[in-house]
Amino acid sequence: TIEDPGDSKSDELFYKLAESPNLNSLELDNVEFLPESLRQLKRCPKLTQLALSRTDVTDEMVKSILQLNNLEVFKLKDEKLTESQIASLANLKKLHVTLQASDYAGEKDGESLEVYRVKYPTISFR
Repeated sequence: TIEDPGDSKSDELFYKLAESPNLNSLELDNVEFLPESLRQLKRCPKLTQLALSRTDVTDEMVKSILQLNNLEVFKLKDEKLTESQIASLANLKKLHVTLQASDYAGEKDGESLEVYRVKYPTISFR
């Protein structure tokens, strides 16, 4: 039995998507949802690609992404991950991660794009 964690329409969408065993790719743009909702995608055994745009990614969401056992590709644009989130994703060798380079370039107080590329060679910054 799956219980809906809240009243959000986006969260309801994840519960509906979790009933799609043939779902292999999902792209979400400017959608807010709970980490619990993202975990529902574990019920989609063919899901190999997830792309998020303009979506605030929390530490709990990264943990949920890491639990998607068949996920091969994760793309994120127009949103920046923290250093610890990047490191967590980089540790999962089977997952190809692409982050938008412009989100990491020209930082004033933090690491530059080139430092990120050297530090996390398994992550693509495009």
